[in-house]
Amino acid sequence: MNASTNNQTNNRKKIYSLIIYLLLFVAIAIFIYKYKNDFLNLKFDNCNYVLLLPLATLMILLQISNGLLNNFWYRILGVTLTTKEWFGLSVINGLGNYLLPLRGGSLSNAIYLKKQHNFTYTNFLNIFAATNLIVFWANSIFGLLSVLLIYLFYNQFSWLVFVIFFNMFIAFTIIFCGPDLSNFSVENKFTRALKGWSEIKKHRLAIMQTLLMATINTLLISLMTFLEFRLLGVQASLQQAFFLSIFSSFAQLLSITPGNLGIREGFMLYAGTVIGIPAVEIVAISAIDRVLMFLLTLPLGFYFVRFLLSKLRNN
Repeated sequence: MNASTNNQTNNRKKIYSLIIYLLLFVAIAIFIYKYKNDFLNLKFDNCNYVLLLPLATLMILLQISNGLLNNFWYRILGVTLTTKEWFGLSVINGLGNYLLPLRGGSLSNAIYLKKQHNFTYTNFLNIFAATNLIVFWANSIFGLLSVLLIYLFYNQFSWLVFVIFFNMFIAFTIIFCGPDLSNFSVENKFTRALKGWSEIKKHRLAIMQTLLMATINTLLISLMTFLEFRLLGVQASLQQAFFLSIFSSFAQLLSITPGNLGIREGFMLYAGTVIGIPAVEIVAISAIDRVLMFLLTLPLGFYFVRFLLSKLRNN
Protein backbone atom coordinates (compact mmCIF):
# COMPACT_ATOMS: atom_id res chain seq x y z
CA MET A 1 0.00 0.00 0.00
CA ASN A 2 2.82 2.36 0.91
CA ALA A 3 4.70 1.47 -2.28
CA SER A 4 1.56 2.10 -4.32
CA THR A 5 1.00 5.44 -2.61
CA ASN A 6 4.62 6.47 -3.22
CA ASN A 7 4.33 5.53 -6.88
CA GLN A 8 1.16 7.60 -7.24
CA THR A 9 2.86 10.55 -5.52
CA ASN A 10 5.91 10.28 -7.79
CA ASN A 11 3.68 10.04 -10.87
CA ARG A 12 1.79 13.16 -9.81
CA LYS A 13 5.07 15.01 -9.31
CA LYS A 14 6.23 13.99 -12.78
CA ILE A 15 2.94 15.15 -14.29
CA TYR A 16 3.14 18.48 -12.44
CA SER A 17 6.74 18.94 -13.59
CA LEU A 18 5.78 18.15 -17.18
CA ILE A 19 2.91 20.67 -17.04
CA ILE A 20 5.20 23.36 -15.58
CA TYR A 21 7.85 22.82 -18.27
CA LEU A 22 5.21 22.77 -21.00
CA LEU A 23 3.70 26.04 -19.79
CA LEU A 24 7.17 27.54 -19.52
CA PHE A 25 8.01 26.48 -23.09
CA VAL A 26 4.73 27.93 -24.39
CA ALA A 27 5.29 31.20 -22.51
CA ILE A 28 8.82 31.54 -23.92
CA ALA A 29 7.61 30.76 -27.45
CA ILE A 30 4.80 33.34 -27.20
CA PHE A 31 7.21 35.96 -25.83
CA ILE A 32 9.75 35.38 -28.62
CA TYR A 33 7.04 35.50 -31.27
CA LYS A 34 5.54 38.68 -29.84
CA TYR A 35 8.89 40.47 -29.71
CA LYS A 36 10.57 38.79 -32.70
CA ASN A 37 11.05 42.08 -34.53
CA ASP A 38 12.62 43.68 -31.46
CA PHE A 39 15.01 40.75 -31.10
CA LEU A 40 15.93 40.97 -34.78
CA ASN A 41 16.61 44.69 -34.42
CA LEU A 42 18.64 44.22 -31.25
CA LYS A 43 22.23 45.21 -32.07
CA PHE A 44 25.36 44.53 -30.09
CA ASP A 45 27.64 46.98 -31.89
CA ASN A 46 28.47 48.83 -28.69
CA CYS A 47 29.35 45.78 -26.62
CA ASN A 48 32.19 46.36 -24.18
CA TYR A 49 33.83 42.95 -23.89
CA VAL A 50 36.48 44.29 -21.51
CA LEU A 51 33.77 44.10 -18.82
CA LEU A 52 33.77 40.29 -19.01
CA LEU A 53 36.76 40.11 -16.65
CA PRO A 54 35.27 42.25 -13.83
CA LEU A 55 31.96 40.42 -14.33
CA ALA A 56 33.66 37.05 -13.86
CA THR A 57 35.46 38.43 -10.79
CA LEU A 58 32.17 39.57 -9.24
CA MET A 59 30.62 36.16 -9.90
CA ILE A 60 33.50 34.43 -8.14
CA LEU A 61 33.20 36.85 -5.22
CA LEU A 62 29.49 36.01 -5.04
CA GLN A 63 30.30 32.30 -4.73
CA ILE A 64 32.83 33.08 -2.00
CA SER A 65 30.28 35.24 -0.17
CA ASN A 66 27.64 32.49 -0.31
CA GLY A 67 30.17 29.95 0.95
CA LEU A 68 31.22 32.16 3.85
CA LEU A 69 27.60 32.81 4.76
CA ASN A 70 26.83 29.09 5.12
CA ASN A 71 30.17 28.38 6.79
CA PHE A 72 29.31 30.79 9.63
CA TRP A 73 26.39 28.55 10.55
CA TYR A 74 28.19 25.24 10.00
CA ARG A 75 30.95 26.35 12.38
CA ILE A 76 28.46 27.46 15.05
CA LEU A 77 26.70 24.08 14.88
CA GLY A 78 29.94 22.16 15.29
CA VAL A 79 31.15 21.51 11.72
CA THR A 80 34.62 22.73 10.75
CA LEU A 81 35.15 22.89 7.00
CA THR A 82 38.33 23.64 5.09
CA THR A 83 38.33 26.59 2.69
CA LYS A 84 38.18 24.23 -0.30
CA GLU A 85 35.20 22.43 1.25
CA TRP A 86 32.98 25.45 1.95
CA PHE A 87 33.90 27.14 -1.32
CA GLY A 88 33.42 23.88 -3.24
CA LEU A 89 30.01 23.33 -1.66
CA SER A 90 29.01 26.86 -2.66
CA VAL A 91 30.05 26.26 -6.28
CA ILE A 92 28.32 22.87 -6.46
CA ASN A 93 25.19 24.34 -4.89
CA GLY A 94 25.10 27.07 -7.54
CA LEU A 95 25.71 24.62 -10.39
CA GLY A 96 23.11 22.20 -9.03
CA ASN A 97 20.54 24.96 -8.80
CA TYR A 98 21.11 25.69 -12.50
CA LEU A 99 20.56 22.04 -13.46
CA LEU A 100 17.86 20.94 -11.01
CA PRO A 101 14.43 22.34 -10.03
CA LEU A 102 13.44 23.47 -6.53
CA ARG A 103 16.99 24.69 -5.76
CA GLY A 104 18.16 21.09 -5.91
CA GLY A 105 21.82 22.05 -5.50
CA SER A 106 21.22 22.27 -1.75
CA LEU A 107 20.52 18.53 -1.65
CA SER A 108 24.09 17.70 -2.67
CA ASN A 109 25.40 19.91 0.13
CA ALA A 110 23.15 18.23 2.69
CA ILE A 111 24.23 14.73 1.60
CA TYR A 112 27.94 15.61 1.69
CA LEU A 113 27.74 17.21 5.14
CA LYS A 114 25.82 14.21 6.46
CA LYS A 115 28.23 11.62 5.10
CA GLN A 116 31.48 13.50 5.73
CA HIS A 117 30.73 15.38 8.96
CA ASN A 118 27.63 13.62 10.35
CA PHE A 119 25.74 16.92 10.10
CA THR A 120 22.05 16.11 10.51
CA TYR A 121 19.52 16.92 7.82
CA THR A 122 17.45 18.70 10.47
CA ASN A 123 20.28 21.12 11.22
CA PHE A 124 20.86 21.65 7.51
CA LEU A 125 17.19 22.45 6.91
CA ASN A 126 17.19 24.81 9.88
CA ILE A 127 20.19 26.69 8.43
CA PHE A 128 18.64 26.69 4.96
CA ALA A 129 15.38 28.15 6.29
CA ALA A 130 17.12 30.63 8.59
CA THR A 131 19.50 32.06 5.98
CA ASN A 132 16.69 32.42 3.47
CA LEU A 133 14.49 34.16 6.04
CA ILE A 134 17.25 36.60 6.98
CA VAL A 135 18.17 37.27 3.34
CA PHE A 136 14.56 37.89 2.30
CA TRP A 137 14.02 40.14 5.31
CA ALA A 138 17.08 42.17 4.34
CA ASN A 139 15.97 42.24 0.70
CA SER A 140 12.55 43.58 1.68
CA ILE A 141 14.33 46.53 3.33
CA PHE A 142 16.58 46.99 0.30
CA GLY A 143 13.46 46.78 -1.87
CA LEU A 144 11.83 49.69 -0.05
CA LEU A 145 15.09 51.61 -0.40
CA SER A 146 15.21 50.87 -4.15
CA VAL A 147 11.64 52.14 -4.59
CA LEU A 148 12.64 55.36 -2.83
CA LEU A 149 15.75 55.76 -5.03
CA ILE A 150 13.77 55.24 -8.24
CA TYR A 151 11.24 57.84 -7.07
CA LEU A 152 13.92 60.39 -6.09
CA PHE A 153 16.04 60.02 -9.23
CA TYR A 154 13.40 59.27 -11.88
CA ASN A 155 10.12 60.43 -10.35
CA GLN A 156 8.66 56.96 -10.98
CA PHE A 157 6.63 55.18 -8.34
CA SER A 158 4.70 51.90 -8.31
CA TRP A 159 2.25 51.45 -5.47
CA LEU A 160 2.01 47.74 -6.28
CA VAL A 161 5.77 47.23 -5.90
CA PHE A 162 5.81 49.33 -2.72
CA VAL A 163 2.97 47.29 -1.21
CA ILE A 164 4.72 44.02 -2.15
CA PHE A 165 7.99 45.07 -0.50
CA PHE A 166 6.21 46.52 2.54
CA ASN A 167 4.10 43.39 3.08
CA MET A 168 7.21 41.24 2.67
CA PHE A 169 8.96 43.35 5.29
CA ILE A 170 6.06 43.03 7.73
CA ALA A 171 5.65 39.28 7.18
CA PHE A 172 9.36 38.46 7.57
CA THR A 173 9.66 40.82 10.55
CA ILE A 174 6.83 39.00 12.35
CA ILE A 175 8.60 35.68 11.83
CA PHE A 176 12.00 37.20 12.54
CA CYS A 177 10.95 38.76 15.84
CA GLY A 178 8.25 36.25 16.79
CA PRO A 179 8.06 34.40 20.11
CA ASP A 180 10.18 31.38 21.05
CA LEU A 181 8.30 28.26 19.88
CA SER A 182 10.92 25.68 20.81
CA ASN A 183 8.58 24.21 23.47
CA PHE A 184 5.40 24.44 21.38
CA SER A 185 3.46 21.17 21.66
CA VAL A 186 1.76 20.99 18.24
CA GLU A 187 3.80 19.03 15.67
CA ASN A 188 3.55 19.63 11.92
CA LYS A 189 5.89 20.83 9.15
CA PHE A 190 5.11 24.49 9.78
CA THR A 191 5.64 24.37 13.55
CA ARG A 192 8.82 22.28 13.10
CA ALA A 193 10.19 24.98 10.81
CA LEU A 194 9.29 27.69 13.34
CA LYS A 195 10.86 25.65 16.16
CA GLY A 196 14.01 25.29 14.11
CA TRP A 197 14.07 29.05 13.57
CA SER A 198 13.52 29.61 17.31
CA GLU A 199 16.70 27.64 17.99
CA ILE A 200 18.67 29.27 15.19
CA LYS A 201 17.83 32.87 16.09
CA LYS A 202 19.52 32.47 19.48
CA HIS A 203 22.84 32.83 17.61
CA ARG A 204 22.74 36.60 17.25
CA LEU A 205 26.33 37.01 16.07
CA ALA A 206 25.71 34.62 13.16
CA ILE A 207 22.51 36.51 12.29
CA MET A 208 24.47 39.78 12.15
CA GLN A 209 27.12 38.09 9.99
CA THR A 210 24.37 36.76 7.71
CA LEU A 211 22.88 40.25 7.37
CA LEU A 212 26.33 41.58 6.48
CA MET A 213 26.85 38.88 3.82
CA ALA A 214 23.31 39.47 2.49
CA THR A 215 24.19 43.14 2.07
CA ILE A 216 27.45 42.26 0.30
CA ASN A 217 25.59 39.81 -1.98
CA THR A 218 23.03 42.49 -2.86
CA LEU A 219 25.78 44.93 -3.79
CA LEU A 220 27.62 42.28 -5.85
CA ILE A 221 24.49 41.26 -7.76
CA SER A 222 23.55 44.90 -8.38
CA LEU A 223 27.03 45.62 -9.74
CA MET A 224 26.85 42.50 -11.91
CA THR A 225 23.52 43.64 -13.34
CA PHE A 226 24.91 47.13 -13.95
CA LEU A 227 27.97 45.75 -15.78
CA GLU A 228 25.80 43.37 -17.82
CA PHE A 229 23.80 46.34 -19.05
CA ARG A 230 26.98 48.20 -19.92
CA LEU A 231 28.36 45.08 -21.63
CA LEU A 232 25.48 45.33 -24.10
CA GLY A 233 25.83 49.08 -24.41
CA VAL A 234 22.60 49.76 -22.48
CA GLN A 235 22.86 52.93 -20.39
CA ALA A 236 21.06 51.74 -17.27
CA SER A 237 21.94 53.40 -13.96
CA LEU A 238 23.09 51.82 -10.70
CA GLN A 239 19.74 52.72 -9.13
CA GLN A 240 17.88 50.84 -11.88
CA ALA A 241 20.23 47.86 -11.61
CA PHE A 242 19.72 47.86 -7.82
CA PHE A 243 15.93 47.91 -8.15
CA LEU A 244 15.94 45.20 -10.82
CA SER A 245 18.24 42.95 -8.77
CA ILE A 246 16.22 43.28 -5.58
CA PHE A 247 12.83 42.73 -7.19
CA SER A 248 14.02 39.67 -9.15
CA SER A 249 15.59 38.15 -6.01
CA PHE A 250 12.10 37.36 -4.70
CA ALA A 251 11.63 34.99 -7.62
CA GLN A 252 13.52 32.50 -5.44
CA LEU A 253 10.31 32.08 -3.46
CA LEU A 254 8.96 30.28 -6.55
CA SER A 255 12.03 28.20 -7.49
CA ILE A 256 10.19 25.42 -9.30
CA THR A 257 12.30 25.28 -12.47
CA PRO A 258 16.04 24.62 -12.98
CA GLY A 259 17.89 27.85 -12.36
CA ASN A 260 14.49 29.45 -11.74
CA LEU A 261 14.28 29.71 -15.53
CA GLY A 262 11.29 31.74 -16.66
CA ILE A 263 10.26 32.69 -13.12
CA ARG A 264 13.17 35.06 -12.58
CA GLU A 265 12.72 36.50 -16.06
CA GLY A 266 9.06 37.17 -15.32
CA PHE A 267 9.98 39.15 -12.21
CA MET A 268 12.66 41.03 -14.16
CA LEU A 269 10.29 41.84 -17.00
CA TYR A 270 7.75 43.35 -14.62
CA ALA A 271 10.47 45.33 -12.84
CA GLY A 272 11.62 46.54 -16.26
CA THR A 273 8.17 47.94 -17.01
CA VAL A 274 8.31 49.93 -13.75
CA ILE A 275 11.64 51.59 -14.58
CA GLY A 276 11.17 51.82 -18.34
CA ILE A 277 13.67 49.25 -19.62
CA PRO A 278 12.53 47.41 -22.81
CA ALA A 279 11.62 43.73 -22.47
CA VAL A 280 14.13 42.53 -25.06
CA GLU A 281 16.99 44.21 -23.19
CA ILE A 282 15.86 42.59 -19.94
CA VAL A 283 15.82 39.14 -21.59
CA ALA A 284 19.23 39.76 -23.19
CA ILE A 285 20.71 40.75 -19.82
CA SER A 286 19.23 37.68 -18.15
CA ALA A 287 20.59 35.40 -20.88
CA ILE A 288 24.08 36.88 -20.54
CA ASP A 289 23.96 36.46 -16.77
CA ARG A 290 22.91 32.81 -17.07
CA VAL A 291 25.45 31.90 -19.75
CA LEU A 292 28.38 33.58 -18.00
CA MET A 293 27.55 32.14 -14.60
CA PHE A 294 27.06 28.64 -16.03
CA LEU A 295 30.31 28.74 -18.05
CA LEU A 296 32.17 29.95 -14.97
CA THR A 297 30.75 27.44 -12.50
CA LEU A 298 30.80 24.40 -14.80
CA PRO A 299 34.60 23.76 -14.75
CA LEU A 300 34.80 24.77 -11.08
CA GLY A 301 31.89 22.46 -10.35
CA PHE A 302 33.57 19.47 -12.02
CA TYR A 303 36.78 20.14 -10.10
CA PHE A 304 35.08 20.41 -6.71
CA VAL A 305 32.82 17.40 -7.33
CA ARG A 306 35.96 15.29 -7.84
CA PHE A 307 37.62 16.88 -4.80
CA LEU A 308 34.67 16.32 -2.45
CA LEU A 309 34.05 12.79 -3.73
CA SER A 310 37.69 11.95 -3.03
CA LYS A 311 37.27 13.18 0.54
CA LEU A 312 34.20 10.99 0.94
CA ARG A 313 36.07 7.94 -0.39
CA ASN A 314 38.99 8.60 1.98
CA ASN A 315 36.73 9.05 5.00
